[in-house]
Amino acid sequence: MKKKLLNTSLKNVALSAMLTFSVLGLRAQSVYDFIAASPEHTTLTAAIDAAGLEATLSGAGTFTVFAPTDDAFAVVLEALSLTAEELLASEELGDILTYHVLGSTVLSTDLTNGFLATPLNDDNTIKVTVGESGVYVNQAQVTNADNASDNGVVHVTDGVILATETVVDVALATGVHGTLVAAVIAAELLPALTNPFAELTVFAPTDDAFVAALEALSLTAEELLASEGLGDILTYHVLSSTVLSTDLINGAVPTLSGEEVIVNIDMGAIINSSNVTGADNETGNGVVHVIDAVLFATYLGVEESDLGGYSLTVYPNPSSDFVTVNTNGTDFNSVIIQDYTGRVVFDQTVSAGNTILDVHELVSGQYIITLVGNTNKVSKKLLISSNR
Repeated sequence: MKKKLLNTSLKNVALSAMLTFSVLGLRAQSVYDFIAASPEHTTLTAAIDAAGLEATLSGAGTFTVFAPTDDAFAVVLEALSLTAEELLASEELGDILTYHVLGSTVLSTDLTNGFLATPLNDDNTIKVTVGESGVYVNQAQVTNADNASDNGVVHVTDGVILATETVVDVALATGVHGTLVAAVIAAELLPALTNPFAELTVFAPTDDAFVAALEALSLTAEELLASEGLGDILTYHVLSSTVLSTDLINGAVPTLSGEEVIVNIDMGAIINSSNVTGADNETGNGVVHVIDAVLFATYLGVEESDLGGYSLTVYPNPSSDFVTVNTNGTDFNSVIIQDYTGRVVFDQTVSAGNTILDVHELVSGQYIITLVGNTNKVSKKLLISSNR
């Protein structure tokens, strides 16, 4: 069904291109001629002229141009607090424009989801999304594709794209985030994460973290990438503002998924039960913090509970090897420790008074320790600082 919808979308885009040429005339002589004749590309035409690129885009060669409309330029000028005159006089104008141009002819049928294109300005790649929501280059949607000319093709876009390094570029460059990148592509989140005007914080699980999560969930990587809930899992790792490690404070923080993560900085930086192992990888549209476990929102069912009239002491907290639980005579009979996915990682019987728990096998992180009785149950947060 997805493939059928995609094919229909591409056919509609191609039909739109044919209708455009029925108005503008037959095949344009060059990509520049198409742009200059288009009533919705007056700013782009002026920019090409100002940057001295008319001869290049009119001459010999093969080009693919992603052509932002006048409305697209209006949006970017507002975002950058620039006037059109200031943009046309900018020393960076040529670099901005050549980031929209490929040195070969690439039709819409050549574009695939996750395709990385290298433009004439090779400061950064262009990330392509092809899916049910349409065709995108970075955050800009292709609204009119395959306008062919004698020296290439023009794809009209509703946004200006910039070579700004983004949170996606960090994940692509680390060498340990292959599964995360594949998941972002599969969930069609590249447009949101490559938006140069966004401010994002990404908690980025490593490949090893995904291996552990897949094992715990009894899933293959292919099953995860095909999951309907993949987008929600990924957006649970993203904040809608730039939050450096020095900005983190203890407490709940809302994510793009609508659920909250729990931050604890009493022992390094812990997000739910995951440790931040590589903080403050800053980019042009936010920051990436590398973490050692995939985050899941199920921790909401194992939050610290009100102790009410019960007296519960857990020490030392944080601990690295042994924890003493003092029930102060209250009738508890067992203790469980859960990580912030809700998974039980420790279970032991307890008696009245003090009970010593050997927790040296637990990895560093944030946990919930719960004492259970016949008629009562209380929970507290537990921090483990381990050498594992």
